[in-house]
Amino acid sequence: MLDRRISVLLETGRPGRHGRSPKEPVVRLRVLQYMSIIHMKRLLAREVALMSERRHVTDSQMERVKELMSDYVRALRDLQYMLEPTSRFARTASFLRDQFYINMENDSAILESERLIHEDYPFPRKGYDVPVGDGGFSHTIDNRLEFLGRLRVAVLTGLSLIVPMLFMKLYNNLIAQLVTASTAVLIFGAISAYLEEMQKKDVVAGTAAYAALLVVFIGTSG
Repeated sequence: MLDRRISVLLETGRPGRHGRSPKEPVVRLRVLQYMSIIHMKRLLAREVALMSERRHVTDSQMERVKELMSDYVRALRDLQYMLEPTSRFARTASFLRDQFYINMENDSAILESERLIHEDYPFPRKGYDVPVGDGGFSHTIDNRLEFLGRLRVAVLTGLSLIVPMLFMKLYNNLIAQLVTASTAVLIFGAISAYLEEMQKKDVVAGTAAYAALLVVFIGTSG
């Protein structure tokens, strides 16, 4: 039973059976938390066995039981936190959920320094920082991803202005311009509402400012 729990706790990334491809190594911290709860259950059962054997309870023993019960309840609360959704924001919840694993995506240096990656490991490391500190995540990769994210936002913002203005200029009549502006405002508002970083007031303010800009363009182009 213990071997089975350890195999669930740690996927070592060794070649699979019957020629199956190996999986990337991953440590499941939720399983480790559950194992610690089982360990505390054994300690509590041991105290109960001592009570039954001696037919009496000492003050020191009750102090040990009190500390064990406090640790046990705290461990259950921690496990509940690890099992339930950690945030109403999808991106935040995904980030926190990733912290319950030690894997090659963010912690390759940790796995390598603790020799959890075998010599015949078939996957390349995804980060090349020093094997201490931030767990092997590459700052170079991080900066590049942040730049691509900012670039994507800049391109989408530019297109949200250029495309409707181009349509309104090509179809220079009031009905076409109003339909184009209304459609663009609805799409802009929906995208703004989808972004979890924006609060309700930010969505309203941004959509109103965008609509005002298009209205000004309609007024000046007419």
